[in-house]
Amino acid sequence: MKAMIDIANKPYSASVQLVLHVNGQHYALAKIGPNRIYLRTPVDLPPCEGTLSINIDGHVTQQTIRLPEGASVNSPGVMTHQ
Repeated sequence: MKAMIDIANKPYSASVQLVLHVNGQHYALAKIGPNRIYLRTPVDLPPCEGTLSINIDGHVTQQTIRLPEGASVNSPGVMTHQ
């Protein structure tokens, strides 16, 4: 029983990687939210579709998203729609 308690009390932080894939390019994301993603390094992109890749501790999920207004090098925030 003590071993289970010791394991439960250990600090843990999941390994998380967020990536946007557009036209063969990969863009690291700082964070994602409802209808918005935030690029680590802002870039110019025209309105397009891309794939959002979320990797949490090696478990990867992907979904197609639209960037209806594209992205601007002047802002890390990018509006999205599914």
